[in-house]
Amino acid sequence: MFASLVFAANISTEKPPMAQETKTPLEDILSSSAFTAELPKGTPEGIGSTTQAVKRLVIRQLGDPQGSSYLLLQNVPPGFIERITDNRSLIGSRGARICYNCETRQLIVKFPSLPHEVGARSLGKIFSKAFDGLGLAGRYQSLGSGLADNGRVKKEPDDQWAPKPEYLPAGRDPDWSTVVLECGWSESLRQLRRDASIWLCKFGAMTVVIVSIHRQRHEVLLEKWVPKLGQSTRGGQRFLPVCGQTISIKETKSGLLINGPYLRIDFEEFWLRRPTEGESDYVFPHCALEKMADDVWLRQDIWLGKRNEQPLEIPDEDFQLGEEEKGDA
Repeated sequence: MFASLVFAANISTEKPPMAQETKTPLEDILSSSAFTAELPKGTPEGIGSTTQAVKRLVIRQLGDPQGSSYLLLQNVPPGFIERITDNRSLIGSRGARICYNCETRQLIVKFPSLPHEVGARSLGKIFSKAFDGLGLAGRYQSLGSGLADNGRVKKEPDDQWAPKPEYLPAGRDPDWSTVVLECGWSESLRQLRRDASIWLCKFGAMTVVIVSIHRQRHEVLLEKWVPKLGQSTRGGQRFLPVCGQTISIKETKSGLLINGPYLRIDFEEFWLRRPTEGESDYVFPHCALEKMADDVWLRQDIWLGKRNEQPLEIPDEDFQLGEEEKGDA
């Protein structure tokens, strides 16, 4: 698909721009209002006090072709979450992702579309292939969308990776991943960032990669979020989530344009130790991210076609070139 496209990239060798810090205080992230504050406008809500009620609301949401990617359920008993871990049919969807606040009994259900699933699988394969390198192929595990539980919140990502238990530092929970992937539509970007905050601040993840897909245009945004050491408290050190990298991939009338640095996952972020001789950071060049975007857009076109829609074109003027491209123009 891209053989006939013009490829332009702004490859930065400098440090990333100043990180973008979240505004919500760490201690408030699981409060009733903060937990749901970043859901897309118009997200449907319901009472999920029984298994039948949850399943009915989920099935109704799945049956709406114009429906939201999220569903917020209130008053969901903890026992329901334990049951659906072993029996996904109870929730009415095997592909749904859940995030449950044990303290407020609020359940956020995310419904990944086919473009999301393809994006997660494509980038997941790229990550796994890189993690297999450096002679470390048998020392990590892919946990997929497995449920993580810290006693206060239970959450499922689109994909996740972690060193095997025998390669973790003492005291590290073997069920907690170090690298996490979250995908969604562009209108849910704020919620995806909230998801990153939960992984980084509540589950000890070291890197969260967000893939944000525009619903009607060939446009993908990637963000890499990492924890930043904040102020110390009586309860210990606090961490704030910050955005360390942003990469934009667009298909315009003139061709494919990628703006941003190569995606980098530091070796220490994944393995929780410094690299030794022969080991290095994981760097994903633009051509790898281009392959992921191509996979997403192929399925997006099919998804739009079934809805009798066509992808919207991105005019050249909508894309802001980097300084290097401006100089060459």
